[in-house]
Amino acid sequence: MRFLFATTPDHQGALTPFANACRRAGHQVLVAGPEPLTDELRFWPVANVRTAIREWAPDLVVGQPGAIADVVVDPGLLTSGSCLTLVPESLDGASPGAVRFRDPVAAWNPPVWGEWERPREPAAFVALNETVAVSVPRTAVLRNAAVVVSHGAEILSALAAGTPLVLVPRSARERFDARRISELRLGVVLDGDLDDAIRRVLSFEIYTDRARRIRDEINALPSVDEAVDVLMHLAETRATAA
Repeated sequence: MRFLFATTPDHQGALTPFANACRRAGHQVLVAGPEPLTDELRFWPVANVRTAIREWAPDLVVGQPGAIADVVVDPGLLTSGSCLTLVPESLDGASPGAVRFRDPVAAWNPPVWGEWERPREPAAFVALNETVAVSVPRTAVLRNAAVVVSHGAEILSALAAGTPLVLVPRSARERFDARRISELRLGVVLDGDLDDAIRRVLSFEIYTDRARRIRDEINALPSVDEAVDVLMHLAETRATAA
């Protein structure tokens, strides 16, 4: 089947695991929007998704809330309506219609860089000293960190590793997500000195304990690879109704 993933830079990370899963299952995948996170995915650098739909003729369009799409992947910590999501129920409550999965990348503790048998992921740069830095898989860093400092893009990746957060939100969406993380005692929002915020998270075991509970909840979800069957069923239903 042909699956078109329509995305923007802000929501690209949420759709990419589903796109990779479709590709691994042998389907044709096209990403309409910015260049995807992995070079295995073809991308269509256009702002008008209708152009990609007309010229490529996909069986199903997967997109973000409010976009042109047959099925929605919701990237937010509070989902709404029928959607696919990587967010566990503890973060967003019992949202009717949400079908939840986990990203196998987030649960992978890679022994080496670049195995395609496991989904690829972005690199993290770790400074060994003032002049030397090495590039390593991001999950390896998150799993060995005591706390993650982020604007907000690493929330799910950090929690999948059982690591609490110090959040420095910039956008309205990031501030919303940061408040949710603070409410659930999964981390703190920076309000003052960074060292003090990190010490606060490290000084109270509740932050790490709750982050590990979320990690266990994420690990209990079905793999995003199982979402392919859901997408295929939706595509077949759409074709029958046409």
